[in-house]
Formats: sequence, structure tokens, C-alpha cells
Amino acid sequence: MGQMHKPKVIAIAGILVIAVLLMLSAYKGKQAETVPSRSLIDTVYVSNIPYKVFVAENYAEQVEGLMNYTNLSADGIAGEIFVNVPSPSCFWMKNTPEPLTQAWIEGNTVSFVYNATPYSTNSICSRGTTVLELMKGIEINRNQTVRIIV
Repeated sequence: MGQMHKPKVIAIAGILVIAVLLMLSAYKGKQAETVPSRSLIDTVYVSNIPYKVFVAENYAEQVEGLMNYTNLSADGIAGEIFVNVPSPSCFWMKNTPEPLTQAWIEGNTVSFVYNATPYSTNSICSRGTTVLELMKGIEINRNQTVRIIV
């Protein structure tokens, strides 16, 4: 009698696995559509080229960062700027699907640059009261001057 129920158990287990995978897929798709909760956008000039960036002014916005956001170039946004961060400050890329270049800025001068890997949980720390994250491919270098227009 135990043998007759085995195919039913396997079929039910298979249906449950498919249902869980579909739910996870729907959840992941919803995350990919997440837009940072802030609407404030500033212009940042790097090598006199203007870039539109989201502004993370407070702790909640800084914690959220660009997690789960996948439409930077499609939305005409080049990245995000974190203002008034403690120095030194640490950043990671957990739940961040796009590669970013992170630049720590002291005053208007870039003090440290790091090419961050998507989804990495490695904390990268440096000194600077502002941190600028830009899409990979936008060149920014140490000792470069950055202008922020509010």
C-alpha cells in the first residue's frame, strides 16, 4: 500500500516545488522594479560632464541605496550620491544588481575610488563626507574634482 502512494507524494512535492519557484520568481520580478523612494535628483559634474543622480540625504535612504534598482541608464540616471556620511564610511553591494564605481569625496576632491561588484557583501571603507556611486563605465579618478549642483 505504501508503494501506491509514492507517485502521488512525488507529484504533490513536484507541484509544491513549482509553486514556490513561481512565487520566488514573481517576488524577484517585483524587486527589480523597485525605484529608490526619493525623488530628489541632483546634477554632479565629473570632468565637466553633467550626470543626474539620486540623492540619499538621510540614513534610511542611504541604507536603501540602489538595492534592487535595475533601470539607471533607461531612466537617465547615472547613479546616486550619499551626502553627509560619517567619515570613514563603508559600503557594500548586497542586493545591488548593477556594477557601480564608488568614489569617496572630501570637500570636492575624490579621495578613493572602488569598482564594486554586483551583489557583493564585501564592505569597502574609506574617508570622505560624500560618496558618489556611478554606473560602471563613467570614469572617475582619485584627486579629481567633482562639482555637486543642488
